[in-house]
Order: sequence, then structure tokens, then C-alpha cells
Amino acid sequence: LIISFLTTTAWSQKIQVSDLHYWVYTDDGYAEVSSEPGPGLRNGIYQGLVVVNIPSRINYQGISYPISKIGYECFMFCPTMVSVSIPNTVTYISEGAFSCCSTLVEVNLPNSITCLNYRTFSSCTSLCNITLPNSIREIKNDVFNKCSSLMSIVIPHSVQYIGDRAFYACSSLETIELGKGVSSIGEEAFHYCSSLKSVIIPGNVKHIGPRAFANCSSLKTVKIEPGVISISRETFRYCKNLQSITLPSTVATIQYDAFYGCENLKNIFVPYGKKAFFMARLDSQLHPLIKEIQS
Repeated sequence: LIISFLTTTAWSQKIQVSDLHYWVYTDDGYAEVSSEPGPGLRNGIYQGLVVVNIPSRINYQGISYPISKIGYECFMFCPTMVSVSIPNTVTYISEGAFSCCSTLVEVNLPNSITCLNYRTFSSCTSLCNITLPNSIREIKNDVFNKCSSLMSIVIPHSVQYIGDRAFYACSSLETIELGKGVSSIGEEAFHYCSSLKSVIIPGNVKHIGPRAFANCSSLKTVKIEPGVISISRETFRYCKNLQSITLPSTVATIQYDAFYGCENLKNIFVPYGKKAFFMARLDSQLHPLIKEIQS
């Protein structure tokens, strides 16, 4: 065990324990994993870390402090990290904490985390799967942006919000399971997920953002369950292999070019007796594709 003291303020101390750096907040009674010190006030880059097991507590001056936070851009650009395990004492992961870790394959998230912040895992191009705990309520903007090896994702029922570009250009993503707690899907949330084949959008989703599923070139079927109110502009733009979509009667608004460039679309299934309703909301070239079904 190696402990060194690097920086001190009246209320905090920056220390190193083994391979990791920490801020110890003595007044508040917790510690934060911090970045490698860099030149001046800038963050440095951790070198040589492969398997990272963040401890639940560290000792400083005879007092045990829980690790409650992972700092801003803490492990950003770490070139060698393959896996990371985060203890249940951590309640907050800061913006960009693991972004651009191109060798990161495995992450164990604790059930103490309620939010994945901006760019947490963006451009982690080797990350192929991750299990989201049932404590997560928000997936903010760009969290998994350009995680090009991610193959599947299950959004737990606890999640209420999926942010803008949250899964943008996850080009290997084949399956997504959206939890029934999701109420909003952000702009370009799944844009350019070119391997995605089908999606079911649960009825608790009230809003689907612009270009949320645009350019998903392998997408063939979409089912939107009753409860969804609006489909924004260009939501499914250039989904060139989309063949069928099922729309519920609760959809009141379909904005322009929602299905623009869906050149293989053959069927738009709508509830029986609602054909005229949807003809008034869809572009005229789509009218021959509308088919009524018993809901």
C-alpha cells in the first residue's frame, strides 16, 4: 500500500493510494477518485491501468472515508484500462469520467448510482456490453455516444429519461429493450445505430425526439405501444429497410418527414376505425400503406 500527499487545502487533501488519486473532503466526510495530476491546473491521464477495482473506503490520518464520487473526466483517455469495478459507496459519477477509454471492455456499475452523466462512456469503442442497475433514473446526453462495439442494451424500468445522442452511432447495437418507465427519448438518441433490427417503444413514452432512430439502416419493424403522444420530425428518417410500423390511437402529432426516405416501408398498421385520423397526419405518399387492424 502506497500513500502519498500531493495537495492540501483548508478542507480537502489530495492523496495517492496505490495506483489511484483521491480528493479527501474532511469536512464532508467522503472521498472522490480524481484524475492523475497534470501540468498546471489540467488533468493528467492515467497510464498503465488495466484492471481497476475502486475501493469502497480509504484511510487518511486514521479516519476511514467512503468513496462517494468519481471525478470529472477522471479516467478520460486512459489507454490501457480493460475493466473497472465500482463499489456501492459511489453515488455519483461525474461528466466524462470514462470517456475515450478505447480499450475498456467491462464495467460493473453499482445499484447506488441514479444517473449516468454527460459523456460518461462516450467513445469507449471496445465496450461490448454493460448491465444498467435498477437504480438508474436518467441516462443523460451522449452517455454511450460512439460506443461502436456495444451489441445490446436493456434499459431498466427505473429509467425515466434517455438523453440526446445517448446511443448515437452505436453501430453494433442489434437489440434494445426499453423499460416501461421511460417517458422521453431524446433527440438523435439512437441515430446511426446501423445494426438495430427492431424496436418496441412502450406506452409510457410521451415524446420521441427528432431523429431519435434516423439512419438505423437495418431497422425492419417498429411497434409503438398505446400511450405515446407525439413523434417528432425525422424520427425514422432514412431507415431504408423499415418494412412495417404499428401506430396506436394515442398518437396525436406526427411531425414532418417522420418517415422520410423509408423506401421499403410496406405497412403502417393503425387501430381499426382510425385510418382517416392518420391520413390527416401522414404525408400523402404514405396513405396507400395505411392498414387498419384490430387493436
